[in-house]
Amino acid sequence: MATIQTYCRLLRVDRAASAASAVLFAGLISQDLTGIQPEYGVVCLVVLFSAFANFALNDYFDHENDRLNLREDRPLVHGAV
Repeated sequence: MATIQTYCRLLRVDRAASAASAVLFAGLISQDLTGIQPEYGVVCLVVLFSAFANFALNDYFDHENDRLNLREDRPLVHGAV
């Protein structure tokens, strides 16, 4: 049975969150982000979900190669998802 931790490994939540936070840092560095701006929240969500889709689709289409290369850190390889 797949757990939340398994899905977090599949979606690589840590890497996706760091990509989404890069949007905020870019806004701060460019001095465009002043206060609470909903546009930045929307863009962070878009980047977050795009990264989730990218990581999950990559694992899905590449699971045979990961199995051949003994990538046991991938949830699809050892059948956890």
